[in-house]
Amino acid sequence: MKNKTIEVLPEWMTSSEAAAALQKSERTVQKMAKRGILKWKSANRPGNPTARLYDARDVQRFLSTEPSQRPVIEPTAARTEPGALAVRSNRRENAVETRLEKALGTIELAYQFFAAQKDEREADRQREKDAREDAKERWMAEQKRLEAERLEKIADRKREEREKARERACALPWLTLKAAAEFSGLTRAQIISLCETQTVIALKDHKSGEWRINRASLQLSFDGAPLTLQRAPELLRARAAKA
Repeated sequence: MKNKTIEVLPEWMTSSEAAAALQKSERTVQKMAKRGILKWKSANRPGNPTARLYDARDVQRFLSTEPSQRPVIEPTAARTEPGALAVRSNRRENAVETRLEKALGTIELAYQFFAAQKDEREADRQREKDAREDAKERWMAEQKRLEAERLEKIADRKREEREKARERACALPWLTLKAAAEFSGLTRAQIISLCETQTVIALKDHKSGEWRINRASLQLSFDGAPLTLQRAPELLRARAAKA
């Protein structure tokens, strides 16, 4: 057997130097160091704290060893029978199908969840809308009731004022146009028409143009019957027709 010439190497080698001597990649050199085939130490180089130096004696020892007796660095891929490959492929496909089914199931559950959330939000919005409309209807009904009460109070106050004015007028023999209207319930225009047609006893101040109406004649001007707002227009038309 021929002796193999071993090149004399330095005591410590860099990663690139060891890879060149072993005719392997630097990654394989790192694997050999990890398995204890090569001793190493930190290079302590500034700017490269991970740099390593490998023992050249271990490199020489590995090269001087017969290839058949060298430790295996990268395991050889085991041969697989075609049937085993088919079974493995089927298992892989089944696993993929299972994951797809789970993913689809998860998507379906998520869709149902979000659909339920959407329906619930729509139901909440509808309930809020119904509540607002109901509150609005109650508010409007309350406003109508308050307005009716206000108008009723105004009407009652006006009736009381007319009664008081009538009571005050009953104590006076002669009435102003305003007092006569309050006493009789007629308008001022109707009172003036009664005065001008001499239906009632009335005096007119030519300087001021104001009328003074006799209360008794105003009350008994139509056949002794009290003068009312309902009867006045009809009686005025009848008196005008006779004239």
